[in-house]
Amino acid sequence: VLCAAVPTSGIQCGTEMMASIALAALACIIANRTLPSTLDSLRRAGICGKDLNKKGKPEIPEAAGVCVGAVYCLALSLFLPFHMMCSSPQGIPMDEAELMSQRKASLFMGSLLSINAMCFLGFADNVLDLPWRIKLIIPTVATLPMLLVYYSSIGNTWVLLPDFMRPYLPGGHGAIDIGVLYYVFLSLLSVFCTNAINILA
Repeated sequence: VLCAAVPTSGIQCGTEMMASIALAALACIIANRTLPSTLDSLRRAGICGKDLNKKGKPEIPEAAGVCVGAVYCLALSLFLPFHMMCSSPQGIPMDEAELMSQRKASLFMGSLLSINAMCFLGFADNVLDLPWRIKLIIPTVATLPMLLVYYSSIGNTWVLLPDFMRPYLPGGHGAIDIGVLYYVFLSLLSVFCTNAINILA
């Protein structure tokens, strides 16, 4: 579902839509086929933990998410050519169109690199039982590719505020430029998202 949902948010042509759906279906099949063998391998390696949310706390394999994460990243990588082919701007000079295409590719690859780093963090945490200070440092470093690509290609740090806050702003505008705090917020948000799933367990 994620393989189809994420690219579909920027779909611009029928070929891109069909590629998104086909790659999502292929990713689902590959994940379903490879997950059982991955679980068996993790059991044999002793990479298991207790399911605290079930009665009796049965042992279950850990780090199985790396299998799904790898398939997801593979699907996104295969989707990139279709995305670039369909998002090429029309009716503008060739040099400008090429620059825009390179910018989109950079954003895509920067985000993909950050996702890969987050998946590696999850696997390393299950295998090495990383301390909390490392769990805070690694996601921060993993967000750097995404933030640096965003800074170099877009660099927009304006934030749209809710209606009840607008009267308190000079000029009553609905947006404010928070500068470097925008990147700090994105980095902290990424750290929270990568660690929030472990809070309950």
